[in-house]
Amino acid sequence: MTRIDNSPLINDYLGKAYDSYKSNYMAVAESYCDKILEIEDTNYQAWLLKGKTAGRQSTLDKPRFTEGVDAFIHAVKNVPQDNRKALLAEIKD
Repeated sequence: MTRIDNSPLINDYLGKAYDSYKSNYMAVAESYCDKILEIEDTNYQAWLLKGKTAGRQSTLDKPRFTEGVDAFIHAVKNVPQDNRKALLAEIKD
């Protein structure tokens, strides 16, 4: 069975997601995270950013903090052990 290397596409999407996040385009950043997670549902970086975008898009009418926490939990479950401490510190902030 041939396995397709999607890492260039994932890296491209992740870069676009972070650029969108930094430019305060939360919905766009979240859509790139969703694209990544469709390809690789264990990508902790996409889960982390998805959690951040959910929190930043929360309003009184549509709170999304639970969704953000769920995404953070997925990130923690999938992070490599050597990145775990940094991830937990970033989530805490």
